[in-house]
Amino acid sequence: MRPRPLHENSFFFPRGQQSVEAAKAIVQELLNRARRRCMILDPYFGWSDLEYAFRISNLSVPVQIISSWAHLSTRPRVERPVLSKWRRIWNIIRGKEIDQEKGEPFLYPLYHSYIEHKKIYPSQQMEIRVLPGDRSPLHDRFIVVDDEVYLLGSSLNEFGNRTTTISRVPVPEPMIEYAMNLWNNQDACPSIEKLIAERNKNIRTR
Repeated sequence: MRPRPLHENSFFFPRGQQSVEAAKAIVQELLNRARRRCMILDPYFGWSDLEYAFRISNLSVPVQIISSWAHLSTRPRVERPVLSKWRRIWNIIRGKEIDQEKGEPFLYPLYHSYIEHKKIYPSQQMEIRVLPGDRSPLHDRFIVVDDEVYLLGSSLNEFGNRTTTISRVPVPEPMIEYAMNLWNNQDACPSIEKLIAERNKNIRTR
């Protein structure tokens, strides 16, 4: 089953490689329509999703990205070692459940990729903000392109891998206002640079 438009500026992606490729192409096309403002609000936005921002051809358009600490504080999960049933139960009882979360949190790959991109394209105004807290106040994923809003059925990192849609919001003003209020409040949505600086400071003072 192929991806297809439901109507103008609304698309359905059934799942599969064709959907992945079509979804990336359509999101890229939408982002490249921006002439004044381009915002990506996705609580699961990570380093691999920066490819969407990298593909924005108009470097004069500010790119504003909002992710969440709830996602960026997690780590890549690795498979558990195979244990017998009784050994697994015994580990749980002792409070020594095997740690699946190895490696550095998702925050750091995103930050390093972001900094490298800024070095290569210093003229592009790109910023990343992070919603604090263990549970993101933002659930839906959407992009703001000038005065239009497009609602995404899944996060960019899964777009097209599962059945999903893109739809233009018929009344975008409340969502644009919400997005701008978040962006303009450094306490509610601090920059990734500030977050990194605070974490590095805490590590040094331990």
